[in-house]
Amino acid sequence: MGRTSRKIKFKMDLETIIQELKIVESNLVSIKPSIECYLFGSILTNPQLANDIDVLILYEDNRLLDIVKHEFNLLSTYYPIHLSCFTFSEQRELNFVKGQKALKIFSL
Repeated sequence: MGRTSRKIKFKMDLETIIQELKIVESNLVSIKPSIECYLFGSILTNPQLANDIDVLILYEDNRLLDIVKHEFNLLSTYYPIHLSCFTFSEQRELNFVKGQKALKIFSL
């Protein structure tokens, strides 16, 4: 017999996800990173059918990025987070936020 894989389906509520991201924000305040956090993708257009939560982090200082990623990875133990990270310069070049109609969750 072949192996079958089962996908666990999470019911994702946008307001709950935003609240969880605000907790991440409060955990990051003390290190004073220059970051912005956005949601984009299917979590905004159809949360009930979303397979993951697309999160964009814009950052200035590469030295703090590992700490920032760690906080989001902690959240990914509970939610299927797909984290994308761009510098502010890359964002200006790609105009990703506008192109994806991303929703800003916080700015530090």
